[in-house]
Amino acid sequence: MHDLLGTYQRLDRIYQLYIKSAFPLRYPALAEERDRRLQFLRDPHNPVLSIPPLVEPVPIYPSSGMNLSEAVTNLPREYQDLAQLGQTLFDDTIQIYQHQWQSLQEAIVNQKDIVVTTGTGSGKTECFLLPLLAQLAKESQSWTAPNSIPTNQRWWDSNVNPKGEWVAQRSHETRPTAVRALILYPLNALVEDQLRRLRRVLDSSTVHQWLDRTRAGNRITFGRYTGLTPIPGKQVPNSDKLKELRAIMQSMEEEYQNLQNGISTDPSLLNEMPDLPFYFPRLDGGEMRSRWDMQDHPPDILITNYSMLNIMMMRNIENNIFDSTKKWLESDPENKFYLIIDELHAYRGTPGTEVAYILRLLYHRIGLAADSPQLRILTTTASLDAGQEGNDFLRQFFGRGDFSFITGEQTPPRDRARLSIKQYHDAFAEFARSVQPDPLYSMQPPDLDSSLPHITTLAENLGTSSDNSDPRRQLGEALENIQAADAIRDACREVNGSVRSTDVRDLDDQLFPNARGAEQLTSDAMRGFLLALGMSTLANGRSPQPVRGHLFFHNLQNLWACTNPNCTDPSVDQELRNSQKNRPTIGAVHANHSLSCSCGSRILDLIVCEVCGEVLVGGYKAERKVGNISVEILTPDQPDLEGIPDTVILSQKYGNYRIFWPLPHDSRPWETEPQDMEWTQDKI
Repeated sequence: MHDLLGTYQRLDRIYQLYIKSAFPLRYPALAEERDRRLQFLRDPHNPVLSIPPLVEPVPIYPSSGMNLSEAVTNLPREYQDLAQLGQTLFDDTIQIYQHQWQSLQEAIVNQKDIVVTTGTGSGKTECFLLPLLAQLAKESQSWTAPNSIPTNQRWWDSNVNPKGEWVAQRSHETRPTAVRALILYPLNALVEDQLRRLRRVLDSSTVHQWLDRTRAGNRITFGRYTGLTPIPGKQVPNSDKLKELRAIMQSMEEEYQNLQNGISTDPSLLNEMPDLPFYFPRLDGGEMRSRWDMQDHPPDILITNYSMLNIMMMRNIENNIFDSTKKWLESDPENKFYLIIDELHAYRGTPGTEVAYILRLLYHRIGLAADSPQLRILTTTASLDAGQEGNDFLRQFFGRGDFSFITGEQTPPRDRARLSIKQYHDAFAEFARSVQPDPLYSMQPPDLDSSLPHITTLAENLGTSSDNSDPRRQLGEALENIQAADAIRDACREVNGSVRSTDVRDLDDQLFPNARGAEQLTSDAMRGFLLALGMSTLANGRSPQPVRGHLFFHNLQNLWACTNPNCTDPSVDQELRNSQKNRPTIGAVHANHSLSCSCGSRILDLIVCEVCGEVLVGGYKAERKVGNISVEILTPDQPDLEGIPDTVILSQKYGNYRIFWPLPHDSRPWETEPQDMEWTQDKI
């Protein structure tokens, strides 16, 4: 995504249009006042629907000075095939970070457990993937060649398997089957993200070709075992479950083929989404297709969550997964079981204790003790110190200590770098206006191809001296020359004291002081600056400074209204109200709960008829004495203060809540009174 601000503005506009269309108001003046109230720029200190984007520059960490191919030459010889097995992890133009190389050294060379505590966006995942792939590259050298693939392996296709019986995915393999690595995640969403990464690493065509040449056609297998994995229950011939799995396999194959056809027809799809081919599994690769396949032949890399792991260890149907792993570990003391836990900070308190017990059960199930040299633990977290408290937590959680902490300090931005960008204010502002004058006009992000002339112009205005023919590369080199990455990171540090997520308006004030107009989310220069970062690339294919955008939208729970139709609150457009025949029967619309309006009148819940747009107000019923007369009034809050917190009823029911319909000024009594004072239907 190269248009962070435009994306936010378009989403915000769509949200407002939805509210406007789903909840129409009878009175145009009131509708206009409500729409203004919902706009962030009208009251930036009290946002209703959203807040401005938070911009987070991806941290920059010290480089190891080596790409992956160079780094593996410093490993023992038996691990050096990592360069080929992990070739899709890093392009040869990319140098791995120092902390990634340190993780590889500690886990492989020094045979230590590691805990990686670097921040978000630091490549923590690669810190555990590199040692794991190195171990698999070593072990796979001794794997025996598989038998020929059965002609009916695509068993769901009636053309090759007329009988329709299930055929195990790896029934033709001859090498030992076992789970070599268990990757544990707290959330299924993280499991899905890891699957895409493993597909790119282990199921790419280039890696398949290397495995065919050097590993006799064996595949490094991996599988997701969660509630989303088809299909639960035992494998029974000619059962409904078999029919269901057949339909799933047919659908998966069709989806993957449609994807490949789409990419063949329009290769430019990969420009915007290079990982697109890995959003769907390929059924002829290393990814395990179903639970039945994994129960028959456990995958080398099993990805799951702790709840499913606990269930698996209690059921007989998954026995082979653990028994095969135990047998494999017993067969050779050099075999290593990798336990990988990402997001370790998610396992604290009572849930952490539960997971710690599950890990003890896992050790026992596969025949290992917590201190076994055949157990290698790799874990990542963004919040664990290397002191005594951190070591105690690791020892209590895993049952063993002596972890090597991989901290990876960020490279700090150059001091006062933010001050050097404002001289390019006009160039960035003109770029934004040229690429897309109004982000809301077309409701689409600016097109990269049609923006290339403007990208070239901006690169020239920034003083580029690049001979590269690619405009995006020219701009990337120009931004690198003016130290744009240091500038935005220094601006974050100036606002927060460190490089982290920062309100885009605060960044605007730091980079382009006094440039933002009162009615603007950001200045044109700030918009152009972020567009330039998103549209430019360097030789490694990355932006000079990748950024994350955090967009927060709030569900509109309620609005409130002043009960005084002659309200004098500043938000009331008196001129507009007076110019219209149907004057609203309520006062100002309020986005926040309050007891009274600035005009002194009571505020109640705003209730709107979804059919006609008529406005009503609602509140809790309270009885008060006025002289000798008992009257019923409405209050915006629960009136039974003495019952708090035990007996208060917050639900809005007939017994405690009332709706009041303020009559329109232009209506006569006989037009608003009910035609029938009594109404009965079905004895009600």
